[in-house]
Amino acid sequence: MRFRYDYLYNFIKKTIMGIFNYTMRKITLLLLFILPALFSQAFAENNLTVSSAEVAPGSAVTVDLLIDNNDEFVAFQVDIPIPEQLSFVSNTASLNPDRITDHMLQANIIDGNILRIFGFSFSNSAFVGNSGPVVSFEIIAGSQHGVFELEPTNALISSFGGDNIMTNGFPGTITVLSIDDVLVLNEHIIEDGDEVCFDSSASIVTGGNGGWFQVQQGGNATLIAGHSITLLPGTSVENGGYLLARIAIDDDDYCQIPEATKITSDSSGGRDHLITTGLRHEANEMDFFRIFPNPADGVLNLEIASFQNNQSITVEFHSAIGGYLFSKNLPLQRLHMLSLDRLQPGMYIVRVINGDQTGTQRLIKR
Repeated sequence: MRFRYDYLYNFIKKTIMGIFNYTMRKITLLLLFILPALFSQAFAENNLTVSSAEVAPGSAVTVDLLIDNNDEFVAFQVDIPIPEQLSFVSNTASLNPDRITDHMLQANIIDGNILRIFGFSFSNSAFVGNSGPVVSFEIIAGSQHGVFELEPTNALISSFGGDNIMTNGFPGTITVLSIDDVLVLNEHIIEDGDEVCFDSSASIVTGGNGGWFQVQQGGNATLIAGHSITLLPGTSVENGGYLLARIAIDDDDYCQIPEATKITSDSSGGRDHLITTGLRHEANEMDFFRIFPNPADGVLNLEIASFQNNQSITVEFHSAIGGYLFSKNLPLQRLHMLSLDRLQPGMYIVRVINGDQTGTQRLIKR
């Protein structure tokens, strides 16, 4: 009888252990599938960030709205209060073509000078990629220098099911540089044999307002700025002359500043001079149009230096702080005469659009 009891005991023990081992193997396999998903869900981040930038007073700067996402998303919305020292430039917001399919965009100023941006897809398509800008827009700085925050509020990143999957929203800053940091060069001739270097920790402006910056044959000029370099009408380089314009990489990348005219806020009207001549350009970008006379009375001449064939020309007038006033569609010809009767005396922004070309200049109506 003892033999039978031992046999039964061992049989039950083996059966229980077999069931236990089988169950544990199943649980282990299940955890191998579940745990990565749980950890992925726990540590997945979908962040929205407003980029930071520096800008000279009275100039425009591009701001990016970036989304870095671990999960797919089909839409987003954010409100960005614009400080009173800054202005959103109407009709400049655009989606990044590398991150969209059939997506559309709405970007408008609502009550309280708040910029509301809304990107969506009627077909519920996902945005492309996992990082980088989704929207870019332009901001114009006023005359007050300082650091101004662009804080994303009421932000959401929407999943396929309509859930808000945003993890964090990070603000950006616009640093408006001091007016004294802008170096204006509009009474300079670099002659044969001259080798000069001009620099500024902020911005350099050449030419403009009837002035000149000329590099003659055999002359050599270098421009180095910490933020931007603006080449206005009146800037020229003769055949055999040399002009290098570049943005500084670090503090040791500047040259010794030669004697030059700096903008000041004295009685000679230095601030007005900056606003009249200051434009935002990339380091080697030249205007594809010019306006004259400036200041102007009743009629403004618009000359298109180069235009894209079969593309319409649109000229927009904005207030000094960027508010849209009105626009005109113009025929494809090089010279246009525009009536300023609708404008009161003051300062305005003229924006010209021709195909892929877009530029802005300041205008004073007397």
